[in-house]
Amino acid sequence: MSASAFFDDLCAVTELRTMEQRYAVAGCLLQGKVYSEIRRETGASSATVSRVNRMLNYGTGSVAESVREDLAAQGVTADTKE
Repeated sequence: MSASAFFDDLCAVTELRTMEQRYAVAGCLLQGKVYSEIRRETGASSATVSRVNRMLNYGTGSVAESVREDLAAQGVTADTKE
């Protein structure tokens, strides 16, 4: 079973969209974009941007690692903070 099928069964569409948005916010933050730019690009609230920023700085690092890999695959440079 793919992760996509797993989450499709587990989550409501709104929950999936919320996770998608947070992942996009994480990508923007890792590229060094400012909150206003991130809010404009993703439609996320400032509270969501702040929450994702806190997760990137104090979480386990697994999301940051995944986002950095995705950005690198797209040829986009992320910051080098660990």
